[in-house]
Amino acid sequence: MAGLKRPFRVAVEGNISAGKSSFLEYFKRYSNIDTYTEPISTWTNFKGNNLLELLYTDIKKWNFLFQNFVQLSRFKIQTSKPTNLNKNVQIFERTLQSNRFCFGKMAFEQGYLTHPEFLVNTKWYETLNELEDISVDLIVYVRCSPETCFHRLKIRNRTEETNVSLKYLQDVHEIHDRWLISPESEPCAPVLVLDAEKDINELVLDYEKYKEYILGEKIYPSNIKYVEKTYPVLTKPMKNYQQICVEGNLSSGKSILLQNLQDNSLIECIQEPIDNWRDLEGFNLLKLLYSDLKRWNFLFRSYVQLTFLQSHIKQNLNNTNNCKLFVMERSLYSNRYVFIEHAHKFGYLTKAEYDTLIAWFDVLIERCDVNIDHIVYIQSSPTLCLERLKKRGRPEEDNIPLEYLQQLHDFHEKWLTQSSINHTPLFIIDSHRSEMQLVKDFEKRFIQNQK
Repeated sequence: MAGLKRPFRVAVEGNISAGKSSFLEYFKRYSNIDTYTEPISTWTNFKGNNLLELLYTDIKKWNFLFQNFVQLSRFKIQTSKPTNLNKNVQIFERTLQSNRFCFGKMAFEQGYLTHPEFLVNTKWYETLNELEDISVDLIVYVRCSPETCFHRLKIRNRTEETNVSLKYLQDVHEIHDRWLISPESEPCAPVLVLDAEKDINELVLDYEKYKEYILGEKIYPSNIKYVEKTYPVLTKPMKNYQQICVEGNLSSGKSILLQNLQDNSLIECIQEPIDNWRDLEGFNLLKLLYSDLKRWNFLFRSYVQLTFLQSHIKQNLNNTNNCKLFVMERSLYSNRYVFIEHAHKFGYLTKAEYDTLIAWFDVLIERCDVNIDHIVYIQSSPTLCLERLKKRGRPEEDNIPLEYLQQLHDFHEKWLTQSSINHTPLFIIDSHRSEMQLVKDFEKRFIQNQK
């Protein structure tokens, strides 16, 4: 553990009912170890939602929701601080890595995740890897046959696992082998394989045999090639600028304002990441959303949340020109308080999907520097927005009705002008004025004081 600024991390991986929990139970006896079991109780009762039961009742319909929430819950656990200063080893029952390279990959290969869903979860994994250190130092692969796992699963008789088949366990076994011990595998840490076909008394002898590696006292001499795939953990620079988010309805004038500001040397403009939504490795998520608001809303909102997070991060890292103002078109906050709320109220998001998106938002607000200094609200009537929307002619927006724009207008008003939700200083610009007057209003309020 020399040189580590955090506890030595051990990932315990393996099939369902292979013996991972027994491994953790054994090592609880050591005073310097924190153990973290899978958060099954959270998955089975998350604000009244049983996500594990949903998964097993319709594995294709609910897979993305489940994988997405599992990724969030594992991120919170895997970045947990030790319970006290004496704890220098953390042992996790499964990890973000197995969610990405095992269960998520298998769901995609078997058709339970669509390609866009798999890509969005992968992008989340990569971004979480940038935000915080989620690496592990040793993988313990608790390995036994699918038939043995199936037998043990029937004995423990968990309600949510009633429909788990032997075929499913065979698939899980195969992808664990591919990930961790096959000739082409490239796991992210040394892999210690335990033969879990053994009786528990025999396994205890193996636990003791490999204890010094599990405790991080020695580096396990794995004969399996491993590649530590890490990304630089983001550091927070000293802030010497103001962050401004421009909010408003569709086609209210946000993009026009930013286009007129982008040549000002004092300003860095960050446009709404529509191009990312239109082209996620060839998939147009914006088009998917408008083709079926209920089917694709959760996927789209999850990706929007991710891309806005990346925009906030960009503000914090990219001030190479010593700009005084970062002006961002929309934000995590409007996604949360306007679009997610709207989608839930009108039935485009289920309660489980809504609760999951809010849980992600709460974690991002807590963990990341996404605070803003000012909100500029371009206030416009839904009728004017519809006129402008028809003129700009985005193909994804051809069938947007006035009713939808009225609904979004009402949510913007509630968030920004009619409630105590928003505590950020607010500046309202009337969108019915000319394009140049919009710019002058903004400059008078924010730029003249910077010169």
